[in-house]
Amino acid sequence: MAEIVVSLALETIRDLLLEEVRFLSGVSTQVKEVQLELQRMKCFLEDVDRRKHDEAIVRNYVKEIRHLAYRIEDVVESYAIQVPLERRRNFKDRLKRFSCIFREAGVAHKFGLQIEDIKQEISHLTAILDTYGIKAALARERSEVRAESKKWLRQTFAHDMEEDFVGMKGDLSQLVALLLDERRQHRIISIWGMGGIGKTTLARKIYHQGDIRRGFQAFAWVCITQECNPKDVLQDILRQLHSTTEKKAEFLSMGGRELVEVLYQVQKEKKCLVVVDDIWKEDDWESIRPAFPTAESNSRVLITTRKENIAKVGFPFSLKFLSKDEGWELLQKKAFSKRQLRERRIETDLMEHVGREIVQKCGYLPLAISVIGGVLSERDSLDAWEIVNKDMDLYLKRGKNNEGDGPIQQVLSLSYDDLPYHLKSCFLYLGQYPEDMEIDVEEVCLLWMAEGIVSFKDQGRHESLMDVAQRYFGELVSRSMVQVRVDLITMQFKSCYIHDLMRELCLEKIAEEEFFHIMDFRGGKHLKLTPPMYPVSVHRLGIYEYDSSSGEGIIQESTEKLRCLFFHTWHIDTTLSKEINDLGRLNLLRAVKFEKTNLCGTLVHEAFAKLVLLRFLGLKSCIMEELPSCVCKLSFLQTLDLRGSYSEPYTLEIPNVPWKLRRLKHLYLPGKYHIKGGGMLQLQDLDELEILSGFQSGESEMSSLNELNNLQCLINSTLSGNESLSQIIDNLEAKSLQMISMSVVDCCFNSGQGFTLLRKLMMTRNICELDVTGVTISEFPEYEFNFCLNLKILRMVYCTIEKDPMKTLEKLPQLRCLHLCQRSFLGKEMVCSEGGFPQLKELCLFDLPSWETWTLQQGTLPCLSTLSISRCPKLETVPYGLRFITSLQTLKFHRMPEDFLQGVRKGGVDFDKISNVNSVYIFDD
Repeated sequence: MAEIVVSLALETIRDLLLEEVRFLSGVSTQVKEVQLELQRMKCFLEDVDRRKHDEAIVRNYVKEIRHLAYRIEDVVESYAIQVPLERRRNFKDRLKRFSCIFREAGVAHKFGLQIEDIKQEISHLTAILDTYGIKAALARERSEVRAESKKWLRQTFAHDMEEDFVGMKGDLSQLVALLLDERRQHRIISIWGMGGIGKTTLARKIYHQGDIRRGFQAFAWVCITQECNPKDVLQDILRQLHSTTEKKAEFLSMGGRELVEVLYQVQKEKKCLVVVDDIWKEDDWESIRPAFPTAESNSRVLITTRKENIAKVGFPFSLKFLSKDEGWELLQKKAFSKRQLRERRIETDLMEHVGREIVQKCGYLPLAISVIGGVLSERDSLDAWEIVNKDMDLYLKRGKNNEGDGPIQQVLSLSYDDLPYHLKSCFLYLGQYPEDMEIDVEEVCLLWMAEGIVSFKDQGRHESLMDVAQRYFGELVSRSMVQVRVDLITMQFKSCYIHDLMRELCLEKIAEEEFFHIMDFRGGKHLKLTPPMYPVSVHRLGIYEYDSSSGEGIIQESTEKLRCLFFHTWHIDTTLSKEINDLGRLNLLRAVKFEKTNLCGTLVHEAFAKLVLLRFLGLKSCIMEELPSCVCKLSFLQTLDLRGSYSEPYTLEIPNVPWKLRRLKHLYLPGKYHIKGGGMLQLQDLDELEILSGFQSGESEMSSLNELNNLQCLINSTLSGNESLSQIIDNLEAKSLQMISMSVVDCCFNSGQGFTLLRKLMMTRNICELDVTGVTISEFPEYEFNFCLNLKILRMVYCTIEKDPMKTLEKLPQLRCLHLCQRSFLGKEMVCSEGGFPQLKELCLFDLPSWETWTLQQGTLPCLSTLSISRCPKLETVPYGLRFITSLQTLKFHRMPEDFLQGVRKGGVDFDKISNVNSVYIFDD
C-alpha cells in the first residue's frame, strides 16, 4: 500500500507546482525531477500490487519507498513554507529584503542537497532490485488509464435488510417466542457465536419485530464496547426507557448505586426489553447485572456475545453457521444484483460450483460470505470467480496457524487486498474512529479530499470532488467493507460503522502500513491502539479524550511532521490550551479536527496562522470568542466547518474574511452568527465553492450568491421576509444546483404579490428540503406540472393554512416526508385522494386545533411507513382508509382525546383499522 503514500506525495507536489512562483521559485526543476522519480515508483508499486509479489526483499523495498515518499513530501513542503514566510517578514524593508535573499539562497542550497541525497537513495534502492533480478516497472513510464466509473450493480443492497436476512428465520421465531412467553423463567436470553455470525443482525430483527413491539411497553438498546463504562451504560438505558426530558436530566447527576436501583425499579413497573449488544468481558456484565430483575418482573434482557461463559448468565441461544444452500443463497444476493438475476445476464448455473466452493472456504460464516460477495460483485465471468477462489486458497493457507479468528480474518484480508489502492486508504481512514462509533459519511469524504486521496483524475465531466468521494464510499459499501445507514427520505448515505472483525482488520493494516497512530485516554488511562510512537515520523494522529495531566505530550519529535490531527471528545468542556498554543509548530498539517472543545483563552489565532498548508479545519460544536481572522491566510483551505460552534451567548462572531479563501470548496456556517464590526458576510470571490451551509439572509450579502459560479449545494439556509426570498429565488433560477435545503420564515403569501411569490417558490428547481415557519398562507395554489419536482421533505410550522393543502401537496411527485405542525392547518376537513402522495413515507400531523375529519381514499399513500398524530383535540376517529395502507409500519398517537385513544386500543371500535400495523405507540401524557 505504499503506492498510496507515493500518490499523496505526488498530489502535494502537483498543488505546489500550480503556485510555483509563490512556493517553489528557484527549485521547481529539482522538484519536477523528484516528481518524475515518484511517478516511476508508483508504476513499480502498482505492478507489485497487481502481481501480488510475496518475496521478503520486495516487501522490504516497498516499505523503504513508503518512508522515502514521506521524506520527499516533508522536504518539499518544509521549503514551500519557509521561503514565503521569510519574504513576508522582510518585504517592507529593502535592506532586510537583501539579507532575506541571502537567507533564501541558503535555504535553497540546503534543499538542493536534500534532494540530491534523496536521488542517491533512490539509485541505491534501484540497484538492489537490479542485483536481485526483480526490477519490474521502474524502467518504463506507464500512462495511467482510468476506466469509467464502475456502476453500482447493487445500489439498494445496503438498506435492503429483508433480502439479506438468510438462514435465521427459525432462530427469529424461537427467540421471539422465548421473549414473549410469560410462563418461562428466562428473564435473560443470550445470543452467542463467533464474530460475523449474525448475532447483532438477528437482535435488530427481534428488536423491531411486530409482536415484540406490541408485547413490551419500553425499549432500550446499548452496545458494550471493549472499554465499558458501567455508569454510562446504565444512564443510556434509563434515558431510552423514559420519555420525559426532566427524568433524563436527573439521571446525569445520579451515582452508580442510585442508577442501579432506579433502573431495577423501572423494569419492575413497566414491561421492558433491553438489548445489551456485544459483551466481551464477564466483569462488564457483572458490573451492570444488579440493575436487571431476575424475578417478579415481566421485563426481559437480550444479550449478544462471542463468549460462551458470558452467554451462560442467561438462557444461551447458540447461533449456527449457515447451511450449504443458505450460504450459496446469501452469496448470490451479495454478488448479483436483482436486475442481473431477473434478466439472466449472469450465468449463475455455471458459477454455482465455484460459488459453493467459495462458501465452504468461508466457513459458512455470514460476514465472510457477504464480504467475498462484495468482491465477486465486481466480477461477472466464471474465470474471474475462479481467480478469486484460488486466491482464497492462498490466504486460508497463510492463516492456518493463526490464533483468534484464524482463516476468517484471512478471508477479510482478501477483500482488503482486492481493493484498488485509493480505496485502501479510504478504508484505513475509517480506523481513526472509536469502536462502535457511528461515522459521519460526509465528514469522511471531506477528509479524504483534504488528504488528496480523492483524485481529480476520477472526476467526470459534471462531477465535483464530493461526488467522486461519495462514489468511492459507495464502492466500499458494495463490497461489504462497511455497514451503512441510508437516510430513508433522501436515500443518501448518512452514516456508517465497521463490524468488529472488519475494524480488527483495519487496525491490523494500519499498524502494518504505519498509516495512522491512535492515543486513547478514555477511562483515565493511556492506551495506544496502533503502534507506539516510533522514532520515525508519525503522519496521522487520532486522540480519544485527551488528558493533559497524563504527561503524554502531543508535540514530540516523532509528531513534528504530522499531516492530520483529530481530537475525538465527548464532553463540551474539554480544554486543550497548551496543545492548541503549540499547534503552530506542526506547520505541515493538512487536516485538523476539534469537536466539543473549549477554545476560549487559547492562542488559537497565532496557532492557525502558521498552518498555511491546511486543507480541512473542523471546529464543530466548539466554544470560542470568535472565529480567528487569521483563517484568511490559509490559502489551501478547502473545508471550514463551524456547525454548532458558538461564543457567549450562543452566537458566533465571524470576521468578514471567508471571501479571501479562494480555494474554499465547502463552507459550513454555524446556526447563529453575526459579522464582527457589522455589515454583511461577503462570499462573492469564492469561485470554487461547491457546498454552502448555514447561509442567513439577515447576516449575509444576498447578491454574492449570484457570483458563486461553482455552487452545487445550498443547504440549511435561512431566508427571512418576502424580499429576501424573492432575491434568492431570482439568483437560484440562473443556477443548476444539485441540492437546495432552506428555511423560510416571517413571509406573507396572502396578498397578490405574496401568492405570486409562493408559486415562484414552488416552481424553483432542486429544492429538496423546505421548512416554512411563521408564514401566512390562506391556501396553496392549484398544482402545476413543474411544482416542486425534487422536493422530498416539507415541514410547516405556524402557517395558518385555511383550506385543505392536501389537494396540492398530494401531487408532488418526490415528496417523502410531510410535517404539518402547530396551527399550520386551521380547516376542519382533509382529504387524501386515490393515487395521492405516491412517494410519501413519513407523515406528522401535530397541534391542529380545528381539524375534525380525515378521509383516506383507497389507493392513497401507498408507501407510507410512519404516521404520527398529536394534539388534535377535535379529531374523533382514525380514518377507515387506514386499513388499506399495507406499507404502514409505525403509528404514534400523542395527547389525543380519550375517546380517540380508547377507539384505537385493543378491543376498541377502531382497532381493526390499525391491527395490521407492526408498531403502535400511544402516549397519554
